[in-house]
Amino acid sequence: MEAALSTLDISTLQTYRAEAIAALHSLALGQTEIEIEGLDGSRVKYSTASMARLQEYIATLQSAIDAKTTGLRRKPIHLVA
Repeated sequence: MEAALSTLDISTLQTYRAEAIAALHSLALGQTEIEIEGLDGSRVKYSTASMARLQEYIATLQSAIDAKTTGLRRKPIHLVA
């Protein structure tokens, strides 16, 4: 996925991140399932059970944005509950 992200411009990455954050917010407010556009144009479904996976996707997008804006490439930190 990181290779695919490196080919996208910052505004596209920010759009994907905003959509993912909005989806996470909807799930946190009680919506049981949400669908967003994936990197390849397909639709990806997330549910309350897959919120951690959505959070990882957001962290990966943020890392790609950081790499493009600062030149630094950091791996996302994944918290274990």
